[in-house]
Amino acid sequence: MVISLGVKVYKWLSKITIMTIVFTYMPYFVYATECKEVRLDQTGSAFDKIPVYNQLDFRGVDASVCYAIASSQLVDEYRFRKGDSLQTLSSPLSLAISFKEYSDIKYRDEIISTDNISSSILGGGFIEETLLAVGRTEICDQNTIENEVGLMQSDSFTNVNKKSAQQFVENVLLEGNKPKINSFSKLDYLGVVKRELKNRCQGNTHSIDKIAVESLSQGNYLDDLKNHMNSLSDLSLSDEQKIKLNLEFLRKHDKEKQIQKFQKKINLLLDQRIPIGIGYFVKVLQKKLKTDEYGAHASIITGQRWNRDSGSCELLIRDSYGSSCNDERGENRYVLPCEKGSVWVDAKILLGNTDKITWIP
Repeated sequence: MVISLGVKVYKWLSKITIMTIVFTYMPYFVYATECKEVRLDQTGSAFDKIPVYNQLDFRGVDASVCYAIASSQLVDEYRFRKGDSLQTLSSPLSLAISFKEYSDIKYRDEIISTDNISSSILGGGFIEETLLAVGRTEICDQNTIENEVGLMQSDSFTNVNKKSAQQFVENVLLEGNKPKINSFSKLDYLGVVKRELKNRCQGNTHSIDKIAVESLSQGNYLDDLKNHMNSLSDLSLSDEQKIKLNLEFLRKHDKEKQIQKFQKKINLLLDQRIPIGIGYFVKVLQKKLKTDEYGAHASIITGQRWNRDSGSCELLIRDSYGSSCNDERGENRYVLPCEKGSVWVDAKILLGNTDKITWIP
């Protein structure tokens, strides 16, 4: 009798143990199964032909052109997918100009003082809006700028740009020695940069038809986050009111649901071998964050893998600081695993700090 009871208890405990193991590790098993290993940057791929650009090389115009660099790579990968051999590559500067000219509405209202002419007018933008501007104008060949003109490797464009701007002021804004006006719009100044770039291209351009662009975002997450933080800083609010505001914000932006939504779409796209543009908080590449921080950045996702050691899915970010993993001082730019300018990032941490993903189907 005692033995029979012992056997029953043993079987019962065994079932509980098995069920515990199943329910504990099943999510990891499912997640690992969904996290297929994919690399879009292997030999023979489009990214074998497209260099890992360094946005600091564009400092003659503006170093904050990560959005245009990401966009140019998505455009060229799309061309390659459609049978183009990529003998010429698309200039990120051309795409930055198109974005500012056709998509950046706020840009039209910005004013530059004639007493303080700045060459930094192309920085700050969005991948989706940049891609939507494709097809409006001819795109300058990146090969021409990089190899023949040397624009990216020197400060020559900065000097020419400033001279052109000064000449623009003298010819257009001055009447004799008296200024007609003492300021002009950035859109006017953009015309100077555009003409300068066109002269340097010397007809070495290519055209692309308007392309379909799709995206997935957290809605107005950034604006909501800023408004939320501003609300919390109101000293007149009680702790109870602040807790209520926190709960409302968390319900509106459920991180886990956002992460799952992004991950599901990324899995599908990578399975179809389509790279993804991503707008996110840059700090995730420098330290492992589990909270949101400001510092908007844009890159592209070109791979995915399962990390057995950490038990997590990782995404491969092709960054825009060159093929070296070191900064200008020779120190490691990233604390995360880096391969020739591409960085492996924990998918949940990255997607928890992501605003939008964009792709060309």
